[in-house]
Amino acid sequence: MKPAFTKGPWRATPFVYDGVCCHMEVRCPATPDNSKGLLLAHVSYASKPAHLICYVESEAQATANARAMAAAPDLLTVAVEVDSLLTKQKWLVDGPDPESQLLAAARAAIAKATGEQQ
Repeated sequence: MKPAFTKGPWRATPFVYDGVCCHMEVRCPATPDNSKGLLLAHVSYASKPAHLICYVESEAQATANARAMAAAPDLLTVAVEVDSLLTKQKWLVDGPDPESQLLAAARAAIAKATGEQQ
């Protein structure tokens, strides 16, 4: 399964204006054409609503949300690897054991991330 999203690793970085962190940015790796990296998400608690992906109540919440977004490609890769490994080991998603529950959770996360979730 090849992801259709912007290739990682993504990173969460603060945007500082006049010495104050006013929002967090989630960016992909820098390129020769874009030294900062493509802006993927803007998580803010002190910015114009037209530029936001989400609005939060505090710098701590903005930072936590941006870090979670930045980890998304890595977490999808792990979920795909878990699915592959447990499937090769013949685990089934409807069993009562922890491995079956993990396989079901990995498949649900993959479906959510790839838009296959109903």
